[in-house]
Amino acid sequence: MKPTRIELMRPDIIKKIMAAVIATASLPLFAGETQPVILDDKNPAAYVYEPCDLFNKNVLYSNEDGAFIQSIKLLGRYNGQYLDINPDNVAAHGDRAYWQHRRARLGLSVGFLDDFEFKGELNVADGGNGNSALAQGRFFNDVHEMYIKWKPQSDFYVTLGKQKQKINREKTESSKRIPTVERAAISNEVSVNEYAWGGAVGFKTGALSHEFGLYNNGVDDDWEFPDFRGKILATYRAGYEINDNTGLFFDYMYTDTSANTAQARARSDYEHVFALGTESEWDRASLVTDLIYGANSSRFNGTDTWGLVILPTYEITEKLEAVARYSYMDSGRLQHPQRHTGFRNVDQLHTFYLGTNYKICGDQLKLMTGVEFASGTDHDGVTDYDSTTWMFAIRSYF
Repeated sequence: MKPTRIELMRPDIIKKIMAAVIATASLPLFAGETQPVILDDKNPAAYVYEPCDLFNKNVLYSNEDGAFIQSIKLLGRYNGQYLDINPDNVAAHGDRAYWQHRRARLGLSVGFLDDFEFKGELNVADGGNGNSALAQGRFFNDVHEMYIKWKPQSDFYVTLGKQKQKINREKTESSKRIPTVERAAISNEVSVNEYAWGGAVGFKTGALSHEFGLYNNGVDDDWEFPDFRGKILATYRAGYEINDNTGLFFDYMYTDTSANTAQARARSDYEHVFALGTESEWDRASLVTDLIYGANSSRFNGTDTWGLVILPTYEITEKLEAVARYSYMDSGRLQHPQRHTGFRNVDQLHTFYLGTNYKICGDQLKLMTGVEFASGTDHDGVTDYDSTTWMFAIRSYF
């Protein structure tokens, strides 16, 4: 979904007010766990209701007794966030504070013939970013994701349709579960900017998991169905479990960047992208790392870039999570949340993120707070870019 930004008249003190409001509102949440509601104290066993159960009441139909269709589930997601961006050089970069409807989606998942699943999600129209879907009387902007998946066994699957091209650890993780308000700049820089239509097959050979994908990177401007004026996009992903705590991953993506972006919008700006990453979990702690390289940029006259991401998390309590992240991007564009005055090209961008997540109903309903410090140099090689961005977000899905 294209984000909607609502500009706010912001006094300098807004950060302190925002921090105080968030801290005050969070105190009762941190005091204890979500309590069940008992509707009848004379027979509580029959009437205990957990508020978080609401997020799992999305099954519209279920029949496992040999029926053609086994299940129909309603899918939905909403991500909203408040960003307060404060560059040191306001005259050169501007400062902004706004609420952003980051994602809003509705769809269906249909399980059929035991081993097949159809999944379709549409972006809800909000009129943002110049989108005309609302003016056309449409409730939806376009197709976000639409595919059929065949998975006859746990380590083999085939997927056909519009789907995500996963190329690094942060991008592979769904926005439903990412622990930071936004992904790191280098993760977004090399990734595909729209989902692409095509197919993927996944399987295992011994201890190695593999996925090959082949896609057409063209999508039309209306519902984002396939536009066959696009070019080829191909991916390969491999995974290996080093031990019970740590997995090692390698990703490669090739993009034919010769088509213009009006025809090939579901594409990376880099002809070749490589990513080597790890995912680790130890009791309450976790760590994600990524080393990323992008070669032959179509936007920067064939130049290359590289970067890294180090993202640890720690569960302070069952519901409260602490998050930190360091990321580096050698060259590229400012990404969310720093991109606030159009596409600004930067070099040697360092970002430091600190935040907390309060999981009211796990990842299905959580509140996120964070602050990110960024430091780099404009692409002109002269102007420094330094900023502090305060963030508050709500994430929910069913």
